[in-house]
Amino acid sequence: MEEPTKPSNYLKLVEKSTKGVTQEATQGSEKRQKETGKLGKQSSPQKKEQQTRIVECGGSDFSHETHDVTICLVPYRTNCELLKDKPTLTKVRVHSSRLSKCSKYFETCLAVRWKKPVSSTDSSSEFVLETHGDVRHYTECFHRMYSPPFSKDFKDVNYSLGLLKAATHIQFHELMDSIALYLSSKLWSDTDEMAIRIYATRHDFPRNHAEDLVARLGMDMSKDEWHEQLCDMIEQCIQSALACDGNYRSNRAFFKELLLGSAPGSPNGHARPCNIASNGPAGGLILHPHCMKDIVTIVTREASNMVVRIAKECEGKAYHKVPKFADKILAICWTLETLLAARVAEEFVQRFVHLHALAQILGTTDSLLTSQSHSFGANFPIGEYGAKPGEARNAALELAKLVLLIYQEVAAGNLLLKTAERVALLENWHMMLVKVLVGGKFNFDQPTKHLFMTLPLKQQMLLVKSRKDSGYESYISSSSLAKFVRKHWPVIEQDDVGCKDV
Repeated sequence: MEEPTKPSNYLKLVEKSTKGVTQEATQGSEKRQKETGKLGKQSSPQKKEQQTRIVECGGSDFSHETHDVTICLVPYRTNCELLKDKPTLTKVRVHSSRLSKCSKYFETCLAVRWKKPVSSTDSSSEFVLETHGDVRHYTECFHRMYSPPFSKDFKDVNYSLGLLKAATHIQFHELMDSIALYLSSKLWSDTDEMAIRIYATRHDFPRNHAEDLVARLGMDMSKDEWHEQLCDMIEQCIQSALACDGNYRSNRAFFKELLLGSAPGSPNGHARPCNIASNGPAGGLILHPHCMKDIVTIVTREASNMVVRIAKECEGKAYHKVPKFADKILAICWTLETLLAARVAEEFVQRFVHLHALAQILGTTDSLLTSQSHSFGANFPIGEYGAKPGEARNAALELAKLVLLIYQEVAAGNLLLKTAERVALLENWHMMLVKVLVGGKFNFDQPTKHLFMTLPLKQQMLLVKSRKDSGYESYISSSSLAKFVRKHWPVIEQDDVGCKDV
């Protein structure tokens, strides 16, 4: 008996399975399950054939033309995989005239030396295209070959990026230009910008078709140009943050997130917790050490210049004669708080500790508030600048708390200052602490003692002599002093002592 061919056998299997399905309604659920399982195994080739989606492109303008090109979209294969083993995801039928006009890739494929007809009697061509992304983006590209050139419906950034990748793959230049212009002119969210920047680093990013997008991403500048631009931006932002007018809040929030997000002890860092609460970002990128250094240098330079200017304004003046005195003091407070929390305050504090004139005028805000404000009442001479005593007192109190924090950070080894700077900190700022914080809930005696004990004995004694009203002598450890005297007191020979007595 002659063996049946595969197509005949296939038809018999389908016929048998169909007959079994017809009898299932009357023969019970057990036989139904058995026959259904048999059918599922035998009809898998038919199911696979049905899964191949066929898309025909072209509108009414091409109704008189026959689709003469079929493009089989298959998944991208690895090196060990064969193209014939890949399933066809979608078949796209297009017109060769439109395809060669829009796609440089298929223009080459349709050239005489590459074109391979399906058969000798059929002039249509078939190509296999390995997709590098979502099949939808590829079919959309082929559909857009028939759309007007001014079509701008790109949905969103994520979808348009997939469409751009597909258009780049088949070298659909007109669509590549349109999508790149859309991306360069659209407002980005943080997620959008991250996705665009990631794609812009890939080898297949169409840089030559995305000049505006490249410029917006800053990819058209060298590293030195980038560094110069960023330094200028940081300088302008810190000047605005330190200003006492305008919109300074957003700039201060920017620096707080920038510096605290990369500081040790922040959610991005790996060190111990900080005494000041860090409100840095919970995620994101940590600044490179060189970048952090440059930013801190710019912030310190601008803040130091501001503090020096304020100190000069305060020389020989009452605080209510200094323009926007309270706002300027609060700007200093913000600078100190941010740099201390970011653990990069050394350079700024090194200059801050020597501002004796500023510390002196801040020490007068409490006495002015308690005496003159009661004497003048509501008619207190606030002057032409509007510096109210209550505002000045509150600003002085905030700065005094930060000076106290500097004491604690130095004694704990978190803020590294030389001996001369620690001495200047006590000489210039301790009396301001006494005047502003006395009678309050802040205990500054213990932090002052700890800072004082970090000094060499010579500097301790000099401070005791120069500030007899400060109570520094009570901070000197009696046991340490006794040990020092026994060790360093000049030794006198006994014979010399005897001779002198005689």
